[in-house]
Amino acid sequence: MEDKQEPSAQAEPPKDKEVVIVDVAEDVEKAKLVHTKVFTITWKNRENGVVKTGTFTATRPGLGTLGKIGVLRAKLNGGLPVDQMTDSNHSMMADLHHVLTDFPDWWRPDEFFTAAPLWEVWSHVNSWLATFRPRNPG
Repeated sequence: MEDKQEPSAQAEPPKDKEVVIVDVAEDVEKAKLVHTKVFTITWKNRENGVVKTGTFTATRPGLGTLGKIGVLRAKLNGGLPVDQMTDSNHSMMADLHHVLTDFPDWWRPDEFFTAAPLWEVWSHVNSWLATFRPRNPG
């Protein structure tokens, strides 16, 4: 996948933040009508100071994709009960593996030594996906 960069996301994150996410402006309105979301992130690795920036595209998963997510999560867990942190990381990795349809070359969460970018991207995408869920009154 091509490592696209947006001007607003190229600056280093503030000192108190490791990961910064910026929605691509034109995508904000389109997201209400279509089932894709484009956003950029800037991640400053706290271990080595390297700053990575990239553009991601997320696509709303259908029933078939939701099934694939469940299968991948089970495979990552080895079909065995695992601790809560491992299960959580595997769940986020499975979700993003199938929901992210475009991402920079450096996006390889299984090679990260910190869960910060995984958590931030998953949280951003999950918040967007929640907008499709029906609201229950009262």
